[in-house]
Amino acid sequence: MKDSFETAAGNQMNHGKITWRDCTSKKQYWPFRSSIIHYMAKNPSTAKCYLKMAQSCKYFFEANPFIIVSNLAYDLDDKSFALLCQNKWDECDKKERKCCTKINLNNLLHKLWITETVDIDDQAYIPFIRTKIYRCEVTVLGIFNIKTVFDDFKRMTLFAKYVIIWDASIKYNDEKVVPLDKIIESLPNLKYLELGFVNDSSMINTSTNILKLQNLKNLESVFFYYIPESLNIRDLSAFIKKYKEVEIIIYFNENISNDYKNQLDALIDEIIESEVLGHFIAYRGQNEKKLKIMESRLKSDFKEDINDA
Repeated sequence: MKDSFETAAGNQMNHGKITWRDCTSKKQYWPFRSSIIHYMAKNPSTAKCYLKMAQSCKYFFEANPFIIVSNLAYDLDDKSFALLCQNKWDECDKKERKCCTKINLNNLLHKLWITETVDIDDQAYIPFIRTKIYRCEVTVLGIFNIKTVFDDFKRMTLFAKYVIIWDASIKYNDEKVVPLDKIIESLPNLKYLELGFVNDSSMINTSTNILKLQNLKNLESVFFYYIPESLNIRDLSAFIKKYKEVEIIIYFNENISNDYKNQLDALIDEIIESEVLGHFIAYRGQNEKKLKIMESRLKSDFKEDINDA
């Protein structure tokens, strides 16, 4: 049965009856009421549970046909195609994505239950995310250079622990930009957050208030690039003092004013004097000696990233 299930999933679904490789499906006679079996098929508790049911009997896949994948990523060579993979993301990365299944998004008839990683860097993926995902339980999400509405973002990040957002525009349904504090607030399981603002930093403004955040008990690392001076330094200072155990690495935009640089210098002095590990602030033209002191107190995992930046 397992091979038949995978064949049906891999070959997609015909309009009408699902075609199985070995034989057609047969009517099942259950020791339970059919309404109970139907409810089980339509409401699987976990991806693992559904996979076991579908591999044991074709009925469950026919009643609720979708494919469980660990990873969804874009195809670097042709972004009209997606790469679907059953392997863990680190194993997939080691294999240079040669283990992935390449599929045209427009031809995808099954919905997907994604369990680990989603990487999106093309606007064409947004309607696909909205219409083709049965459940999104990813722990790792990366979005790059796209526009999306807040409801779709929250749907993708409900279970996310590691979130990377580079130059993405996240808006409410009324087209207003979602501020940074509201985005972080929507990530209840957050452990690692990386944000980069190369072209659009509108989610950080004078109303951004990172001190009100209450859901950061699991937070381990914050990595910000190209931050504008609209981020209140007084709030940032209080945030750093509040989260002493969190690795906080911030690169500021090169266009920040001299007055803002002076405020940053005062904050950098506080960080150095506190001797707390893992806090790093950088801007163009700052004191190199102080920069090296902060760098020496970083975790080894981040030093390569720092040097690259």
